[in-house]
Amino acid sequence: TEGELASTEKYFKIVSAFRPREYQDQLRRQSPNAGSAGLAVNSPHFTGRALDFYVGGDPVDTKDSNRAIQVKTAVYQWIVRNAERFGFRPYFYEPWHWEYVK
Repeated sequence: TEGELASTEKYFKIVSAFRPREYQDQLRRQSPNAGSAGLAVNSPHFTGRALDFYVGGDPVDTKDSNRAIQVKTAVYQWIVRNAERFGFRPYFYEPWHWEYVK
């Protein structure tokens, strides 16, 4: 609801959305150890239906300690409570990554 995020609005930002294959290939070359999520052929960002939100913590750190920080933020909790009504579902193990499924 309006006002729920008033004190945390600075954290509710989209940091990545549609990414063309060329850009994903560039990211892959820069991070060759990124795992399957970093492989250009696997990115749901190609479809334009995936969003990465800044939910607090370090937006590019995939360590468990950073994830633990992210899932405790007010903005993450708001997304969890409200995402489905907007057609979004979370991506397993990445608090920042959500996909539009409607």
